[in-house]
Amino acid sequence: MRRAILLAAAAAVTAACGPTAVATAGRTVIGGGASGLVRTVAVSTVGGPAGPATATRSSAACPAGTTLVGGGVGAALTGGGKPPSSLHTNGTLPERRTWVGIGDTGGQPVLGGATTALALCLTGGPARVTVTVAQVDGPGASRSTARATASCPPGTELLGGGGFTGDPSGGPGSPSLHLLGSYPSTAGGAPAAAGLEAGSWTAAAGAGGRQGAGLQTVSYAVCAS
Repeated sequence: MRRAILLAAAAAVTAACGPTAVATAGRTVIGGGASGLVRTVAVSTVGGPAGPATATRSSAACPAGTTLVGGGVGAALTGGGKPPSSLHTNGTLPERRTWVGIGDTGGQPVLGGATTALALCLTGGPARVTVTVAQVDGPGASRSTARATASCPPGTELLGGGGFTGDPSGGPGSPSLHLLGSYPSTAGGAPAAAGLEAGSWTAAAGAGGRQGAGLQTVSYAVCAS
């Protein structure tokens, strides 16, 4: 089965969903010629989540000699069809040379679910890439929200970013907890306007109808210098 998944870095790719981990890559020359940037998309799909209130992590690694600049996540059914409303994603974030995607079941079991992580990697790109992290507590109370914004340091440029919400240890937290958004923004957390430069990345989360304890919302800004 082939399913289009939208990258957080705004690149559309196609991933193969399956119950076991897979890795594929596609290469695109940007700018043309030998001096053009080569974009590689690494994809990894793992089975799950399945049980109620459980989470599954999938990690896609950039090939040697490339630089991680962004990524994305998708959660779907391996056999196709409409997924249950409880299947959602709680994380899309960089982790060293890999991009991690986190799928969550919410309060209901999911049969045949799969979580796909996608890493966007560049050859001939920036000499140095750093990740800035910002975190806030929550959302804790039912129907509340939380928002974290990470900003690139002066002298660097924003390449992409990601977000996570849940227990700091990596657990799913409350079954109704979910990411509301992960997007380039102003330093104050407002979505970036079309045509304007953005130097920050914001992650927003909603508690849903249940309350949770010890939860955090984390934003990641991938910055080039």
